[in-house]
Amino acid sequence: MFFGSNNLKIALGMAACAAALSVSTSTLAQTNPIDHCRESSDGKKERIACLEAAITGLMSAGQPVATVANNEGEQTRLAEAEQATAGAPTGIGSEQVLAKQDRQTKEGRSKRKKRIKAETVTATLVDFARTKTGRLILVLDNGQVWSQRLSDEQKVRLREGDTPEVTVRRGAFSGYRMEISKPNRTIIVERLK
Repeated sequence: MFFGSNNLKIALGMAACAAALSVSTSTLAQTNPIDHCRESSDGKKERIACLEAAITGLMSAGQPVATVANNEGEQTRLAEAEQATAGAPTGIGSEQVLAKQDRQTKEGRSKRKKRIKAETVTATLVDFARTKTGRLILVLDNGQVWSQRLSDEQKVRLREGDTPEVTVRRGAFSGYRMEISKPNRTIIVERLK
């Protein structure tokens, strides 16, 4: 394989870092490989190569990468994050398990209500238009532009000059619902702007 001068430096830097990191885990606990990479590398590419080798060396030695964090606060934060996710389900459908667990506790239900309230937008309709297929394009006073979904076939009667209050919230399963106060209708919408 042919190496240019920069590639040769990077390869040599990686080899040196890999050799330096092949020490025992007790030595790794005493020296910080990230600090070593910062001090011994001149360029960005060399530093990145050294850091990648450091992380690979730590992982192969069985030592968690979080133990080389610079300050104790960062180490504590990383340790808490690892503990919080240690028993959490992962993979496909894990979000459903977590949502079910949240619904079973009072704290989880209150967090869910706050999240839903934060995801709700209340505004005034300032302008609207209809597409050739009859779908509504709705312009709100906060600058957002919403469009009625093709799957929603409801007819909403709006007249020019109408400025009803609207509330947009996340749907129960997917998408968004817009409640229009004046004709008292709820339509399925998607945001354009």
